[in-house]
Amino acid sequence: MGMLARQMIGAVGSVAVAGTVNVATSIITESRTVGWIAFVVALFVACVAVQFGLGLLGRSASSTMVVEDVIVDGSINARMTNPGVQRVRGAVVGRDLNLEQSGN
Repeated sequence: MGMLARQMIGAVGSVAVAGTVNVATSIITESRTVGWIAFVVALFVACVAVQFGLGLLGRSASSTMVVEDVIVDGSINARMTNPGVQRVRGAVVGRDLNLEQSGN
């Protein structure tokens, strides 16, 4: 499942949870004001939880490796085990530059 699908499910789920809290609070307290306050608080908490979860998932899913302005008289061996982006900028290497990426 892609990140966009996760965001959509999180958004719909957050509104559904907050709406349920609104209805339940309005029924229990018989006050619309308290119900709307509970709705806003529940929506905020649910959205923060979803964004925190998506942030953790997104962070572990990809990485970035940067080798920048390096002058080496020898070899550079770099290995990345997660999917992501590798960059090399302005490097003068005396022998070999080996970048390996074994992630998906």
